[in-house]
Amino acid sequence: MGKNACLILFIFYLLIIDVILAESFNDSEENTTTEFPLIANLELSFNGQEPFFTQTEYTSFFKIKNLDYPETKERIIFSLYYNLSRIFQNSTEILFEDTLNNSLISYTTADTSKIKFNESGNYIICGSIFFIDIIDENPENNAICQEFFVIDSNSISCNISLSIYTDKQIYENSEKIEFQHTLSNESFPFEIEYWVSDLFDTIVKERVITKNTNKKTYTPKIDEKEAVLIIKSAISTACNNTNNNILAEKIVIVKNSNFSLQNVSKIVIEKISKEELSFGDLFEVDVKIYKGDTRKTAIEAYLSDGEAKISGITSLNLENKFREYALSIPIQIKSNCNDKYNNGKYYLIVEGLDQKEMKELLVSGNIDSFCTKTATTKKSSTTTNSANTEQQKTGKLYELISNEYEEISGKFISLVKLNNPDEKSHMYTIWSYLYEGQKSYSGEREENKISLSLDAQNSNEIILKNKIDENAPQELNLKIKILREDRKTPYEITKRISINKTTQNIENITADTLYKTEAMPSELLETFELFESNQTKTNITEKEEKSLPQITGRAVYVSSNEKIKDYSIYLVIFLLFIIGLAILKLRN
Repeated sequence: MGKNACLILFIFYLLIIDVILAESFNDSEENTTTEFPLIANLELSFNGQEPFFTQTEYTSFFKIKNLDYPETKERIIFSLYYNLSRIFQNSTEILFEDTLNNSLISYTTADTSKIKFNESGNYIICGSIFFIDIIDENPENNAICQEFFVIDSNSISCNISLSIYTDKQIYENSEKIEFQHTLSNESFPFEIEYWVSDLFDTIVKERVITKNTNKKTYTPKIDEKEAVLIIKSAISTACNNTNNNILAEKIVIVKNSNFSLQNVSKIVIEKISKEELSFGDLFEVDVKIYKGDTRKTAIEAYLSDGEAKISGITSLNLENKFREYALSIPIQIKSNCNDKYNNGKYYLIVEGLDQKEMKELLVSGNIDSFCTKTATTKKSSTTTNSANTEQQKTGKLYELISNEYEEISGKFISLVKLNNPDEKSHMYTIWSYLYEGQKSYSGEREENKISLSLDAQNSNEIILKNKIDENAPQELNLKIKILREDRKTPYEITKRISINKTTQNIENITADTLYKTEAMPSELLETFELFESNQTKTNITEKEEKSLPQITGRAVYVSSNEKIKDYSIYLVIFLLFIIGLAILKLRN
């Protein structure tokens, strides 16, 4: 009885394995799809219409049609070979041959040739489809030859005029303008080039060439209350056109009903950082600027006597429309050591976005310390030898004078002195950032970049401000980089600093150079204490980033066969265990 029981159990497990394997093979057969090749019937025919003219390009000499459409709706890719021959009285000469790759669903004539005739006469063109990505059930209609005659276009006179028509003359902004060209005679091949410009001949729609008189469209987008636009066209024909009216224009008016005073930009000067100004001073002007519906972005601030500028120009860019900006713009007044300028009233000018705001300021006196430094520098530079000059270049080219952390504004301020001992002026670019390891805790590393010109044998002191992140550690590294226009790599100043420790105060900041911040995008305006109204920023900290799940973007599929391989190991082990028990019972 024990032998029979073991034998029955053994056969039962063999049956289970057989059933599982059979299901696996059935699944594999169900998942296997048989792909049949696509079959269609392509026909090649001649598409040209006489008369043909010289000096005209023909791009659709052939027509390829899918005769099995719509039963076969897939896109079919094919290659076309063709050659053009000139027929003489007793011979034929092949002028050129070419191959083109194309595709179709129903039929196509576009881009089936590229031919331009230079001489009149008899011609023959032959074409053949030599490659198709399907099975063509009737390859006999894949080739064709056709004779035709070409006429010299200069030998035929014609009188063709061009006009432009629109359905109306006044349109709303963003309303589609439909226009159509009309020709007095369309029996000859022609090309029409058309474009759209404003009253100042500025092109607002680029030039386009068409070979038909179908309706065209243009959608205007204007910033003004209204605008006058001109649709312009020019025609060229295959015949000898005796009509001088080959140009056409159509004037349309576009009105912007959504235009309001909110679209107009505005500049307001609110406060000056210093009540008394002297030549050589660096001061800041607080302004509020509203940018309306304008594409212009540049803002410039400077001091002027009405003609000449007595300060450097601070330039910046405001990119976002319909936004109010609160800015603190630094302006560097030029020194007056040589008494070039008079004490008195000058105009602070802030302009841009089609707006200009002015404020009268009093500037008198000069910062004596700066003039003393300048005189000393010039005197020493003329009396030292070349070795001392080289030492000055390498040892005193730049210097970190002081730095401090302002807890109220959360900004770290550095005062850097630049020296130019050379006999010519140089352009300098200087920026700073605070970091720890690979991470910057003061925004983008070049966020407060400043460019300025430094005269020969002169010096300047520059303020650099960095807004420190709230989550920054107290101990950081300060990096200052100074790049002169004749160097590929910048000079560097690196210092370990503590953001809760106040050092020296910054006083007597002077310069005798043009202080100009290159045109900046709005993201960089934080250097000039830019605070954008109604703007919120959301930052994801490193801790939050690490907590986010990682998505690989790949889905893993395990087939039935693979699953059986995993299960079969356990079945074989269990089967060997049963066989072992059976052998032991047989021995007993």
